[in-house]
Amino acid sequence: MNWRPGWYDRSNEEPEAFLADVRAATSQDAWVLAGNYAITRPIVLPRITHVVWLDLPLWLVMAQVIRRSVQRASSHADVFPGCREDWPRLLEAEHPIRWAWATHQARRPRYVEIGRQIRAQGGEVLRCTTRYEIDQAHQSLVALATSRSAA
Repeated sequence: MNWRPGWYDRSNEEPEAFLADVRAATSQDAWVLAGNYAITRPIVLPRITHVVWLDLPLWLVMAQVIRRSVQRASSHADVFPGCREDWPRLLEAEHPIRWAWATHQARRPRYVEIGRQIRAQGGEVLRCTTRYEIDQAHQSLVALATSRSAA
């Protein structure tokens, strides 16, 4: 919903249109939101029933983002339609490698507070600090979705 060709960032460039799309997408009974844009929280937080918090150690986050960025730059694959990773982009200040490094520690207190809010409204927070916990959270949510669709 956010990224358009040429790395056009709708959440910054046209926030009202972006938020309208988020409202429409989350107006259904069941939806999955991948990503965490602060601008969308007033819309989505009151309706969240489950959140998966990937609270991985910095060394693992950095290994993953560097490997993924290098692979994408090498393959010239689109990250999003019309948004291609390339070698010069790796040096930009807002590149995910720098962003992950600079914000990893500062984001944790915000996510703790978001988790508190979700629990207070009866939601569940699946905090994953390892790949094993990510797999367990995924299996748990698939089982929940399967049981709800069978009912």
